[in-house]
This record gives sequence, structure tokens and C-alpha cells, in this order.
Amino acid sequence: MSQYLAHILPDDDLHDGDQLIPLGDPNFYNTVLESLIAWVEAVQPPVLLEHERNGTVMGKVTRCFGDEGGIYCQFDVPDSVALDIDAGAYRFVSPTVAWSFTADTGEVWPAALLELSLVSVPRHYLRQRDLTELNSAYSQLAAGWTSDEGYYSLDLTGEAAALFVIAQHLRSLCK
Repeated sequence: MSQYLAHILPDDDLHDGDQLIPLGDPNFYNTVLESLIAWVEAVQPPVLLEHERNGTVMGKVTRCFGDEGGIYCQFDVPDSVALDIDAGAYRFVSPTVAWSFTADTGEVWPAALLELSLVSVPRHYLRQRDLTELNSAYSQLAAGWTSDEGYYSLDLTGEAAALFVIAQHLRSLCK
């Protein structure tokens, strides 16, 4: 299995057709983020290809988290699918998020990720993060962490070091 990181929602308002999703409102954003984190932990939604619900599940979403850049998901796919992603066949993801979703248990979730699809063409052209670009930086950062008796240190060089320094600088500006 191979693991990827995907940017699924921005941290500011999203125009989805004629609907405005007020993710720029910190209270709404935090409610959505908390709901998605709990939903993904409970359900581990499927990863599909191009929203095809023909029974073929290509992987699963294993984690959801947020930062100043928006909401992200971590997902696992078989190595055969990873080859297609790495080759650029599926450069983007498309989340199917249900708002005020009532689960089969009767519980209402402010937001639920029903599935995450690997797609070749993004719906939101100007906001969608390319999977290969995002995961190149992600894998370089992940590769830089080393453990010594439970303590972690970061040893980065090149582009990964530059990305880390830029991220730390941007994070300090947001405080």
C-alpha cells in the first residue's frame, strides 16, 4: 500500500456552483473540520476513480486534519494505483462532502466525507492542489524525520529544507 496526502477543502469561502460554503468563517470551518475528522476516523471512506460507484474501491481515507491552508486527508491505495498517480494519470482529488448528513444511525454530522475520488480534471481549477506536487513535498518532509529513542529530529536538504523554512515562516505570520 502507498500513502498520499490530499487537499480537500480551502480555509476560506468556497463557491460551489451557486452555493457558498462559508469556510472562511472560523466557527463554521472548525465545526466542519471536527466533523470530518470524527467521520473519517469512524468510517474510513472509500477512494474511488472518477466518482465511479461500481463497487471498485481503490483505497481508503485514513486520516483528516486541518491547518492554515485548509482541510487535508491522508489516504492509502494499492501500489498499482500509486503507479498511476505517480505517472500523472490522476493528478487531483474530488471529495464528495455531504453537509448536514444524517447517517443510517440517525446521527447528524455537520459534514461527512462520503468518498474521495481520484480524478484527472479538477472541478475547482484555481484552488485544487496537484497530488504529485503536494506529495513530493510531503514525502521529502516525511523522509527527513528520524527517531532516536523516542525523540524526533528533522534533517532536510534541498527543496524539502526550503519548503520547511517557508512553511515555518508562513505559520509564524499567521499567529
